[in-house]
Amino acid sequence: FITFSTTKKKSEKRKAEWGLAQSLQKAGLLYSSSKYHSIIVRRGRKASNPFFRSALEELGKINAKLSLGRSHVVKLFKTKLRLSDVPGPARGFYFYYKGIEALGKRSFEKADPTRPVIAHSGVPPHLPQLDGTDSHLWFGWRHGDVSDIQLLAARMPRMLRFVSEFGAQALPVDAEVAAACEADKFPQFARKTLSDNFGAQLDLLERLSPLSNCESWSQWVLQTQERQAEIVRHTIEILRTLKYRPSGGFCQFLFADAMPYVSCSLLDHVRRPKKAWDAMTAANRPVIAVADLHSQTMLRGQRKCAVHVVSDLRSHIGPATLSIEWRAPASEPQRWTYRGHFEPDSVTKVAEPKLVADQIGTASLSLELRGAGVHAINSYELKVC
Repeated sequence: FITFSTTKKKSEKRKAEWGLAQSLQKAGLLYSSSKYHSIIVRRGRKASNPFFRSALEELGKINAKLSLGRSHVVKLFKTKLRLSDVPGPARGFYFYYKGIEALGKRSFEKADPTRPVIAHSGVPPHLPQLDGTDSHLWFGWRHGDVSDIQLLAARMPRMLRFVSEFGAQALPVDAEVAAACEADKFPQFARKTLSDNFGAQLDLLERLSPLSNCESWSQWVLQTQERQAEIVRHTIEILRTLKYRPSGGFCQFLFADAMPYVSCSLLDHVRRPKKAWDAMTAANRPVIAVADLHSQTMLRGQRKCAVHVVSDLRSHIGPATLSIEWRAPASEPQRWTYRGHFEPDSVTKVAEPKLVADQIGTASLSLELRGAGVHAINSYELKVC
């Protein structure tokens, strides 16, 4: 992997690429291996691509063990090959997928109208049917604030039918990444290495986790993980409060890394959890209490704050007591208590207290739900400005 990522000689890079594909395959990481095998095959059969036939044959072997689907091999269909170019063991695999591409969307829909046929993931609603596929919502990372998801839900509810990508990149606590990037020279570390070899989107990372706020590499790593955790937590809380209306569910994008990398994963390549792991776990508990405080700041004065209880249980909850406490700078705590019952698989708006913060500083809101067999706690902290 290091040779493949760093060498500038084409011949060495080709050998390292083939070795990486083989190593991943031997390690049992078949999907990752198929990615590199596919890249080799896409170049076609030529003198500068000596591993073409072997890579195509290995793809056939991998597909015999588990179906790769079209995600890793879709570009193979556009690679012009002669029958003699395809090794015998791989012909069934290659021409099977080639045939699938030739059939097209309409043929599939005609053959089986019960199954949707889509172009790819992340297609927004468009004319003429204003339909799309699953959504990629990078609020808080690539654009806007996490709270903008609520506005999107109100204006274009179709976008929340199923969310398959959200979150933010975070650096792993990894000695190999730190050494390769010369972390001991922080903040003058090897930026190009971090970006080119480990996939870091530095412009976004530094915008959300400024280097000027950190005194060391480890502190910056922690800051990127804390920011990722905030985005994951608040995104899930918003989607759960909008359950069925219009949110139809979500999945975590890039759950775990396959190698040392800077990604949106919650677990690194040796399955060490990032801070967002605990945030995701807490936000996905069967019963949660959620406040509509999904931004990092609020203006001085008063604001209403909706508080919901989300239950994914199949059983009734009740009676249960929800306690709310608001602490603002230089002010006495405000407290509210509500008691009631909650239906199975429901989202219930319990209250909309008025939060008062007249002074600049840090404010916090605490929620606690107690009932028979149920105990849910949550807290929020934000700056008053």
